[in-house]
Parts: sequence; C-alpha cells; structure tokens
Amino acid sequence: MGNIIEQLGFGQPFRIKSNLKVNELMNHDMIYIYHHLREGDIVELKKTSTDIHGNPVYDVWYKSFKLGVTSIDGVFRSFYENEELVYATISGLSKVKYQPINALDIQIGVESMKKAV
Repeated sequence: MGNIIEQLGFGQPFRIKSNLKVNELMNHDMIYIYHHLREGDIVELKKTSTDIHGNPVYDVWYKSFKLGVTSIDGVFRSFYENEELVYATISGLSKVKYQPINALDIQIGVESMKKAV
C-alpha cells in the first residue's frame, strides 16, 4: 500500500485538530448523563444555523441528550461549512463531584492526503 501511495506522489497524511468550547450547557439534560461522560467519548454535532459571522453553529449531542452548543470558526470553518452532522470527541470536562458539568471541551480534526510536489 505504501508503495502505491509513493507511486501516486502522495506524501504523509495531513492531520490537524482543534479544541472547541461547548457553550450554553444544558443543565436540564445534563443531570441525567453527566456521570457517564468521560474524556475520549464520541459526541455528535448537528448543524442548526450560522452565527452573525457566518460560522456554522452545531448542537452537541451525547446519545439522545443535548449537552450544549458550539460554533466552528477559523481554519476549520471551510472544512465543516457544508456538513450537517459531525463527530467529535470529548477532550476535557470540569465538574465537582455529584454536580453537573460546568465546562466541556470537544476536539474535532481533519485528515487528508497531501500531494507531494
């Protein structure tokens, strides 16, 4: 496989990742699910709208529970602009024992092959 990639002129995969903060944490759903959330768990991002800067806005879901809202801006905006459903992983969470989460971070990434010149 590596030989085929070299023959086609492709280089090593191009990978970048970014952490996003989840805003507007949903406390009414969080009380049912907060004790199940761990770093590395997969969450779904479902596109809902765009913000005033034109960045796509996504609802963040874990199973059937809405956790909050996030938007994708900067370099990643062009990769995710037309995507209705995106998957991300939980990269960090902050909570006090027996209390709902008060901060949640997720990580998205892009991977593609780059053409060697």
